Amino acid sequence: MALLCVAMWACGGGEAAPGDADGAAAATTDVHIDDAAGCPTWTGALTLGQTPPPADLVQHCRIAGDVTLLGDDADDATLAALRNVRVIEGNLTLSETLVTSLEGLHQLVEVQGDLALLGNRALPDTKGLAALKTVGHALVIRDNDALKRFDAPALEQVTHGVLIADNLTLAALPGLAQVTAVAHSVTLRGNRRLKSLSGLDALVDAGSAGLTLDDNDDLTDIEALGALEKSGAALVVRGHFALPAIKAFKSLFQASEVRIEDNRAALDIDGFGKLQAVQSVHIVGNTKLERVHGFGQVQSLGQIEVRANPALAKLAGFGNAVAAGTLRVVDNDGLTELALAKLQNVTTLTLHGNAALGTFAGLFPLKYIDVFSVCDNANLPQAKVETFLKQLWKPPKTIDSCD
Repeated sequence: MALLCVAMWACGGGEAAPGDADGAAAATTDVHIDDAAGCPTWTGALTLGQTPPPADLVQHCRIAGDVTLLGDDADDATLAALRNVRVIEGNLTLSETLVTSLEGLHQLVEVQGDLALLGNRALPDTKGLAALKTVGHALVIRDNDALKRFDAPALEQVTHGVLIADNLTLAALPGLAQVTAVAHSVTLRGNRRLKSLSGLDALVDAGSAGLTLDDNDDLTDIEALGALEKSGAALVVRGHFALPAIKAFKSLFQASEVRIEDNRAALDIDGFGKLQAVQSVHIVGNTKLERVHGFGQVQSLGQIEVRANPALAKLAGFGNAVAAGTLRVVDNDGLTELALAKLQNVTTLTLHGNAALGTFAGLFPLKYIDVFSVCDNANLPQAKVETFLKQLWKPPKTIDSCD
């Protein structure tokens, strides 16, 4: 059975385990060592499951290499061979095992590489990670169909990033409650029963790639993200059926891109009052969205895209924006007003398919447009288009005839 790789990050090695040639069963006597300094170190990668644990593995509390439990032959008895391990210097991967408890890892304090739980269909929780303080690279929890809770009460540091994806019954994340920052990204995707992000309350920095919330069907509450200040390249909230509003980001001041897409129950977007350093905002396919507020500190953007939000009547929220590379407002059937009272300079203006839009009133402060494309807005007379063009300080370089 091939070892499943860990998303964007490296996965553990698969070398044969050193030790007894006959694969004897693990020793039954615990080695209780209060101080890991001077504790025996096992050197080399271990792949356990089809290969039984070496008999003397239980006598070691440090492993200098990757540890992999793989397949149906890896179970609680296999994991028990690690019961005295405090430090794993490589990756720890449990992939498609029949492990039902992580109690065999109850003394584990540090994993210096990735900690990956992948496709373990009998694992209901992670309470056995009671001593874990540090994950040196990535925490990856994916495709564990029975997992209801991620618990790791001592966990303080996940250096690279967090990926929690496609765990069909996962409902709670208390194990992340002390993690304040990661270097790369935090992604929660496809966790259908996750209703709240309680457990992410301490997160301040989501890393260089940022925070992604994607297709968590039952998610209704994201208020736990109120402390988040930085979201790197992107902040993405996408594909939620039950989320009533996007209002959590009251502390956010930096994200290169904000994407709020396909949230079918969301009525409001608000709470971005501190956001200043942002290059683009995309508000797309939110079928019940009525109000957009909260981007009032943003003065200049590379792009504002508002597309396919049929219940949105007024485009507000960018009241202090002075310049935008692209303003793209497309296929918002109920849109009647563009409230962009300070916008003066737009490189490309695109208004297409906004059936109810009948006025340029909210865009009259505009003085400069390079590319002008206004088409298929059934309620917007050509005479108003021409009047708007005349009030510009100079004609656009390009006027799209929309043929």
